[in-house]
Amino acid sequence: MCLKKIIFLLAISLLMLSCEDAIEVNLPQTESRLAVDGLIRVNPNQTFLEVRLQVSISTSFFDEIQPLSNLQNINISYGLLQNNTLVNPITVTLVETEQGIYTAPQGSEILTENINEQTYFQLHISHQNRQYFAQTKYMSSVPIDSLEEGTETLFDDDDREIIISFTDPEDIDNYYIFDFDFDNFLTVEDTFFKGQPFEFSYFYEDGLIAGDQIEISILGADKQFYDYMNLVLQQTEEGPGIFQPPAATIRGNIIDITDTETNPDNFALGYFAVVEAFSQTITIQ
Repeated sequence: MCLKKIIFLLAISLLMLSCEDAIEVNLPQTESRLAVDGLIRVNPNQTFLEVRLQVSISTSFFDEIQPLSNLQNINISYGLLQNNTLVNPITVTLVETEQGIYTAPQGSEILTENINEQTYFQLHISHQNRQYFAQTKYMSSVPIDSLEEGTETLFDDDDREIIISFTDPEDIDNYYIFDFDFDNFLTVEDTFFKGQPFEFSYFYEDGLIAGDQIEISILGADKQFYDYMNLVLQQTEEGPGIFQPPAATIRGNIIDITDTETNPDNFALGYFAVVEAFSQTITIQ
């Protein structure tokens, strides 16, 4: 499905993102890197976090990313942070449940009620005698106030308009990642609607028919994750999945701490984030 058009219905502005034709370029070969799909979505209505990390090896722009099995170690620790150190952390060692997929084993699940906006998470991965590390703070989100199907189109009568509204909290800078299903994402910051209700339209250009269901989610984000996603979206207008680590070397927050001084560029691809997510489903009429 082509990248969808996005329109922000502001009183004085209209933003349109359009599809671009692919062009052939000569891309350089890249050395292999650890690649981690480390997004953990927290559903506040569920008892446990759905921890599911995908670990792969990225080789070049043109080769498929290969799942990575039998890691030496992969674990997540969480707790309060003082002086950049977790206080009395709880550590969960993940297990491989299918090729390249690592989850929290039964009996070691993370309780949703045990995390809040002061909770930090740390990811540790050991692979080929190298140590990788990422740290992230749990980021809350806001519910979707309403979803409804609109009647406007962009360029074609087959376009489908979905109108989304939500309310931004006051007094702080907020960043959001919208998941519009079908691997389509949008980054939003509250510069123009801080502390106010906000409504915008998202257009699905083609491929939807009456009876199709769409799940739309709003994810919390900090500035670092927001900036990372902006870079990913610039490079992956179309692809197998926005949270699949990109082939290009976009630096996320997963670093090699084995000997950083002697090899500072040996970072992993991908990103580790733990964010609250609110979702609603709408049926196309």
